[in-house]
Amino acid sequence: MKAEFGYDAGKKINGRARHLVVDTRGLPLIVMVTPADLHDAVSRPKDASGFIVLPRRWVVERSLAWMMHARRNARDYERLIQHSETLITWAAITLMARRLARKGATPSRSGPAPPGQPASADS
Repeated sequence: MKAEFGYDAGKKINGRARHLVVDTRGLPLIVMVTPADLHDAVSRPKDASGFIVLPRRWVVERSLAWMMHARRNARDYERLIQHSETLITWAAITLMARRLARKGATPSRSGPAPPGQPASADS
């Protein structure tokens, strides 16, 4: 049986690591949960020395913060990795549904006008 948990000595974290691939708006495309002892370093430019700011990393960090607002994602209560991945995906679906249902939200792309509303001048 593959190990479900691990210990990352560099970060001093026991448990699991969560990895997300997100789009430019912070919505997850891929969710992956691994034991914490797997190496997860991001590659750097070969001629770099010292601290380097990774471009748009804040989008991923912000997305992780949004996903951790869900109570079951705040701590790792799940026995299986697949359950943790599913709950993170579920939190993302909830976030997207709330954004779509927000009062006064405007669609990001133009389309047919809803019934009872006049069509826009540019269509």
